[in-house]
Amino acid sequence: CVQRLADARKRLEETGEYQPKYSQSELEALAAKGVVKERFIVTLQEKKGPNDKLGFERESGRTTTWTTTFDQMENADTDPKLLNDLNGMNWKEDAEWEVIIVDQEKYLENEDSYTFVPTYDRMKDVGVKEFSNKNLSEKNEHSPEKLKEVMTPEYSKEYSKIMDDFEKAKLNQYDKEHVKAFSNNYFKDKNEKEKFLCRHEYTCEIGTNKWFSGDGLTKTNGNSGYVPANQHGTLESITLERSPKTIAELEHPSLGAIIRVPAKPIKG
Repeated sequence: CVQRLADARKRLEETGEYQPKYSQSELEALAAKGVVKERFIVTLQEKKGPNDKLGFERESGRTTTWTTTFDQMENADTDPKLLNDLNGMNWKEDAEWEVIIVDQEKYLENEDSYTFVPTYDRMKDVGVKEFSNKNLSEKNEHSPEKLKEVMTPEYSKEYSKIMDDFEKAKLNQYDKEHVKAFSNNYFKDKNEKEKFLCRHEYTCEIGTNKWFSGDGLTKTNGNSGYVPANQHGTLESITLERSPKTIAELEHPSLGAIIRVPAKPIKG
């Protein structure tokens, strides 16, 4: 993988052009399958410390890492500007970036860890598994029916408008007390309040915020100079796990589950 990234960087430096591996229609077909069977997945992140976790760990113990397959991003080499663009991320000029290559055969060791493509239908299944009141391992109040109802294009539009108002109130969407106070004041209808709380559970625990498109594909922002804005960038995937190991544990030779590659811009 590391050698192939070096080859891709050489091509980018020589040609100044990015050639995507898949067409827009091919990306849509891959996303529709909803599963990730590739051995190697990758994530672009700001440089991690040895005691950090690969993904974002929440109070619940859930840790999520937004990834894509090595196959999807190989042609983009390790240029963080291009990778930010393809993955719809926010570019930070002064950040120190790295590409982390994950060997799924060594990384995902138990049934509580899994990687999936976040389409609406797949996310419904994950929501029922993780958040419903049928999950007896946690104190959940969300019904499977409501968790499925809010993971649709139609409700996404409603949720986005609600979150616009939430942000105007200058509240922290990840603070449970703020969410509780907002929902108590904002909604007169009990059913609408329950729908919002179900949908916001996805945001807080998995990261599917108001911009979540539900088609399993990222959208380019056009900021890199390599690709136009608002087209499919890469196939998205999410790795969800509990009790994650540290970066130092993952890259130790005894496990060898990840390799970190420094990511430096070619242009500018």
